Amino acid sequence: MQHFIRKFLTFVAITFVTLAAFAGNGTPQSPYTAQEAFENRDALAKTQEDVFIKVNFIGFGNSLKEATPQHRVGDNFIVGTAEYPIIVRAEQFVRGLEWADSKTDWLIHGYFIYEGGKRYDERGEYVFVAETLDGAYRAVIGDQGIGGFATKGTFMLRNSDIKLVSPYIYPQERKLLTETFPAHTTIAGSKFDYSAFLLVGEPGTYPVTLINQKSNLPYHKTMLRSGVTRTPDMNHTFYRFVVEVGRVGFELGENNGQYIDFKRPTEIYLALDYHKIQILKEALQLEDTHFLSLTPKTLTALRTISSLITTTPSDVFDLNGRKVGRAAQLSSLPQGIYVINGKKILNH
Repeated sequence: MQHFIRKFLTFVAITFVTLAAFAGNGTPQSPYTAQEAFENRDALAKTQEDVFIKVNFIGFGNSLKEATPQHRVGDNFIVGTAEYPIIVRAEQFVRGLEWADSKTDWLIHGYFIYEGGKRYDERGEYVFVAETLDGAYRAVIGDQGIGGFATKGTFMLRNSDIKLVSPYIYPQERKLLTETFPAHTTIAGSKFDYSAFLLVGEPGTYPVTLINQKSNLPYHKTMLRSGVTRTPDMNHTFYRFVVEVGRVGFELGENNGQYIDFKRPTEIYLALDYHKIQILKEALQLEDTHFLSLTPKTLTALRTISSLITTTPSDVFDLNGRKVGRAAQLSSLPQGIYVINGKKILNH
């Protein structure tokens, strides 16, 4: 009897340890850790079920040995830990991760596959094919209700109170026009070039979801560009996007606009020829072109920034950006933290 009890207790202990080591269930609410995903990648690869993993970024490359910021080969990067490295494939947005805001606590959604070696004597490897990635980028809207954002690859802002704005010049009618895209729209992007937008909405910091798929919204009209250091160009004048108290627009660069320097490629700017500068001067009724003012009316083409605050019921989102109801229904939702108008609300 004592022998049976010891065996039973041993079985319970082993079961408890196993369950404790594999605590996550792969859902957004309870994602796998890097260790859990690494240790169970064989079973997950066989089913190829979609799972979520909470991980830290290690580096680029196809193996841990090559995982350094200087080594950017292929469409893979490494997450997890040195002990539990996970190769992630995400060809649509991997190039933009060099300039990501955060390297920790990424929530990656996708599935495992096993790829055999190219030769009979080579071992295969497990690869996590990423479909979405949250936590690498954040979009910031300042006190003036306007911000700027640029990244490589396709992406989505999940907050419904934000508008992505792309101004462009229509030379035939000598007008400055805008196109506005609501949240939850997959924004066109390239893994080689940055897509730049203005953000209009309530001041705050908003999560950006990178999406490993082609966009359903091709877009090429914007006159915005992403920030990189530019050298003199006789045909263009450079303007940097700035947001200050009482002043929103594009400021003339150094040396009368012949040079402009950026700390990050996610800053945005204009590179305009003389003809387009004159159109902007007329459209915005400017006395000079040292500062190209963008008013709230010009930016939205629909409503002023002051009217962005609305008394209509707001959508309620969970921390993963999914709409779960309206503000009036908050009391009926399960306890937890929700996002309303870009602000986190604790529901008791």
